[in-house]
Amino acid sequence: MKEQVLPGIGTKYSLTTLDGLNIVIVLHTNGKRELYIVNEDEDVDYNVALTSDEAKDIGLKLIDINHDTIDEAEFERFNIFRKKKIMDWIKVHRFQV
Repeated sequence: MKEQVLPGIGTKYSLTTLDGLNIVIVLHTNGKRELYIVNEDEDVDYNVALTSDEAKDIGLKLIDINHDTIDEAEFERFNIFRKKKIMDWIKVHRFQV
């Protein structure tokens, strides 16, 4: 999967499936998620906007997280991916000397 930063927009991920289908995912900095199916000329054949919950649900289904059939390596890869995407805010106090 290729990753490209889109300044002021977010991040674009693209891949070509084994069947030759070109899929593009755009994660906007404002939280919007878009999935595109594009043809060889990079014209959009189909696109869909997803909420955060919809994207998570689809992702979980694709890696079969809700069933016992998930491969342990796949689950670990998902865990690593999930941990990278979580942000935690820590309050830092400024001390003057």
